[in-house]
Amino acid sequence: MKSASVWLLAFALPMAAGAPLLAHPSYRRYGFLCRAALAGGAGAVVLSFVMTVAALVGLPWGVGWLAGVSLCAASLLRLALGREAEGPWPPDAGSRAAVLSAGALSAGTVAAALYATFAAATASTDLFHFWGPKAQAFAAARTIDAEFLRAAWHGHLHPDYPPLVTNIFAFATLAAGRLPWQAVPYTFPLVLAALAAGLHGILAADRPRRDAHAVAALAVTAAGLLGIAYLAAGNGDALLLFFEACAIALLTGPEAGRGSRLLLAGLFLAGAASAKVEGLVFAVAAAALFFLTAPRERSLRNAVLLLLPLAVSVPAWLAFGWTRQLFRFYAGYGPFAKIHLENLPLILRSIGSELTLAARGLPFLVPLAVLLLCARGRRAILPVGAAAVLLVFFLFTYLHSPDKLAEWITWSAGRIFTPVAVLLALAPSARSSSA
Repeated sequence: MKSASVWLLAFALPMAAGAPLLAHPSYRRYGFLCRAALAGGAGAVVLSFVMTVAALVGLPWGVGWLAGVSLCAASLLRLALGREAEGPWPPDAGSRAAVLSAGALSAGTVAAALYATFAAATASTDLFHFWGPKAQAFAAARTIDAEFLRAAWHGHLHPDYPPLVTNIFAFATLAAGRLPWQAVPYTFPLVLAALAAGLHGILAADRPRRDAHAVAALAVTAAGLLGIAYLAAGNGDALLLFFEACAIALLTGPEAGRGSRLLLAGLFLAGAASAKVEGLVFAVAAAALFFLTAPRERSLRNAVLLLLPLAVSVPAWLAFGWTRQLFRFYAGYGPFAKIHLENLPLILRSIGSELTLAARGLPFLVPLAVLLLCARGRRAILPVGAAAVLLVFFLFTYLHSPDKLAEWITWSAGRIFTPVAVLLALAPSARSSSA
């Protein structure tokens, strides 16, 4: 029990590492809970990058020096913001009761996720299949264990998968002394709580409060219900969703062109790309759509702030794979140009059947209905376009598998399509500076 508590408490160290950046005055308007959640995300991205580089150069991990270097790195990132001040506060539209109701809905969703996790109703078998074993082996080796990944009988561990989730789990395991398997599923309600705090704070920072909190509550509710229904506790999907949703929230407001927002969004895009394979697809699409829909923000400085974290984190992981002769790039499910179009009807039927299992598809249908009724402005193209790119990517991936499609879709579709629902839920809050 003690190791489980220490393992979960170790997640406060990435939060402490990211604290110097989020303590910058330009983030003050986000509120304490939001800044704490975002500091945890930013710190996790920096910490994972430091751990990957250490593994690349052959430096054994240690909790103290990893936390210290990450703290210094986040402090240096803060210098990039200079003396940027807070922007103008948004109009205080909406009643206090509406804001409190939205917050209560998000809090209730987190409580439901916590209860479901406590009842052992949300644990992912992928935790025991590869996320947990990799984290345990990496902690024991004090590095990303290439020999462990290279073993022929460990092919199911997906050696090419991005490193952030296993790195952060391994870091907590180093701090606790062992991997307490019973504690790992609690990362789902923990990350969902961070998502709630992050979205409510980001959206309310430069948008009317009633609209901002309502959209945040819709996104968090969809994420929580789908995470419970599709067994997301203990795998990488919760962290991926946290990075994706917060990045979109940062990039779709009227103050999205501010350096503080672009730097933080860049870190979160790197976090998404470092969490799961589809995160790289999302990150590239989101960055491209941001500059497409915000022509006034196209500058070298803005491009560096948004893209530099992504441009260093992904190559660092690929360099590790190349130098250890583990992989050249992410493994696919067959030759790129060879797709099985004859399976498309089966794929569409199976996806539709799977997505309607959770409350008859309402976590997807309600955000879509709200989007159709409320979305306005060119900036809404960003979340909707990113969702569409993910949809096409998943369909393209499924089309590469010649057999066992129904089983694969049954296990994966609900989890991997959850970000699509959340991105659609966030779209109505998108607005440009002229909106």
